[in-house]
Amino acid sequence: YEAPGEAHTLVAYEHTEPMKVTFNVTGPLIWLDENGDPDGTFDVFDYIALCREHYDKVGIGSAYIDGLMR
Repeated sequence: YEAPGEAHTLVAYEHTEPMKVTFNVTGPLIWLDENGDPDGTFDVFDYIALCREHYDKVGIGSAYIDGLMR
């Protein structure tokens, strides 16, 4: 768990087994400028838009996404 505003601390050391990691994002990502003021966001709606764009591009169609949500 990393509290809002904290720097990422993930370190992967060299090992014979591949590293596995899961990131659970439970809110928007908020980018800050050099003064610490909000400078942009990325949330679930941005992820959905990226999926729609990708599905259209590969020929599946963006409407497929609608069937994955309730």
